[in-house]
Amino acid sequence: MAVLEPGTRLVALLGDPVAHSRSPRMQAAAFDALGLPWAYVALRVGADAIGDAVRGLRALGFKGANVTVPHKERVLPFVDHVDERARRCRAVNTLVISDGEISGFNTDVDGVTRALAHEGVRIDGTRAVVLGAGGGARGACVALAEAGAREIVILARRRQQADVIAVELADAAWGARIATDDLDADGIARRVPGAQIIIHATPIGMTPRDDESPLLPSVRLTPGQAVLDMVYNPAETLLLRAAREAGAHPVSGLLMLAYQGASAFERWTGRAAPVDVMLRALSAP
Repeated sequence: MAVLEPGTRLVALLGDPVAHSRSPRMQAAAFDALGLPWAYVALRVGADAIGDAVRGLRALGFKGANVTVPHKERVLPFVDHVDERARRCRAVNTLVISDGEISGFNTDVDGVTRALAHEGVRIDGTRAVVLGAGGGARGACVALAEAGAREIVILARRRQQADVIAVELADAAWGARIATDDLDADGIARRVPGAQIIIHATPIGMTPRDDESPLLPSVRLTPGQAVLDMVYNPAETLLLRAAREAGAHPVSGLLMLAYQGASAFERWTGRAAPVDVMLRALSAP
């Protein structure tokens, strides 16, 4: 049985469910690699208990937490200071607790930009398409706009959700033109072929639906396009396989997961994250 020694610094994952999460193994590997006396615990927290959970972290001396579904938006009222990026995303996925104050951040933005950079994909001046209009899609839009994308088109099954994101980000889009379209056969056919970057931010293709893809077979990806799939289970989705086979540039969701986790790690510890170690931990069976 593992025993936490006195003085061990604690961080948590708050979500429901959490049993499937790969973050504990990733963060534990990073702490071990740097010899840090830190531990990461996954805590299942019901929808109505997030406020109590956050107050409990502060009372128990935790140094921070990751926040995952369904709490990324619900946690906002219980955070003392919300980073500007997190405000734009309307979601917090990382808490830092210092001197009794809780600060909230959204490291999904870093996850997108750093994953694309890892694969040598430049965002500045590009035309991008984001598939989906949930929290992940909003974070992707903020990342693209911050990094200088020329145009961002959000495709959503419920077009109104995409319109809301476009309106809310319009004033802070750093010059990017934000448009919306339908996430259906016609919208995909209109928008995907001309995009240089495609980011998929829906659950389609995630285990156990790993025989599905958000793109129809009639939509052909082309060399020169970069395709980031936020789904990381399986590691190679049908969408990423189609990108690879078309000569496009597939960017794994595991990369995004590692880099958003690295950003959280760095905020908690003040140390550079061992990203290679974290990636190996994520990729292990």
